Amino acid sequence: MKNISEITDNRAGVYRITCTASGNTYVGSAVNLRKRTSKHHRDLRNGTHHNKYMQRSWARYGDVFVAEILVVCGRDQLIDVEQRFIDALQPEFNATRVAGSFLGMHLSLEAREKISAANKGKTRTPEHCAKLSAAKKGKPGTPCTEKNRLALITRNKVWVRSEETRKKISDSRLGKKLAPFTEQHKSRISAALRAKDYTHRRHVVKIGEKEFDGIENAASAVDCARSTVRYWIKIGLVPQGNGALSGLVVSKKRKHL
Repeated sequence: MKNISEITDNRAGVYRITCTASGNTYVGSAVNLRKRTSKHHRDLRNGTHHNKYMQRSWARYGDVFVAEILVVCGRDQLIDVEQRFIDALQPEFNATRVAGSFLGMHLSLEAREKISAANKGKTRTPEHCAKLSAAKKGKPGTPCTEKNRLALITRNKVWVRSEETRKKISDSRLGKKLAPFTEQHKSRISAALRAKDYTHRRHVVKIGEKEFDGIENAASAVDCARSTVRYWIKIGLVPQGNGALSGLVVSKKRKHL
């Protein structure tokens, strides 16, 4: 037997929870054993458990509950197998002797609206969020089956935002300014740009019979500004008034690496 929160099996099956102080037990079934037993433990800790008998035992004895997996079975067999264990073990905590499940049950629109209204406006405190994060760290999640993975890929391939949705997103962003970059963010961008290799963008500049690796080197060699070399490239020659360079043909071609 393990503490309720220590069950790690994600399969479907039937489980038993025992109060070690009184010996009373509870039998239940779940599609995911780990999630269901963890919810029992969480609700008991928070004082919100649906079973008043288990909650009273928790209030009296504390965290003395242990859990065990009775059997692992298919989802379609859960209720039948759970009923057999309830009949055989006669668990004291079970409020009803008939196995039941909410699996496949659909709530009415009215019920869903009541739940929505009750939850609106509720926010988690930073302390609550930190506790949730710490509780989930290191715990394995439910594995994604190959069927689910393929379904997600297919859905995402055909998923396109509607015109109405795109307009809402656009309207919500209009007039909003991005927060200014922090000094740390600026330094990261600067370092990333410096590390990039721009040699694939370099050109060979030809002035007369001489070739230069890039506009900067050409400008440095003839002692003029880079903007001047760009202008010469644009018109295709060196204009009059530039000494010995006047009239020379200027061209540029991409450098092959």
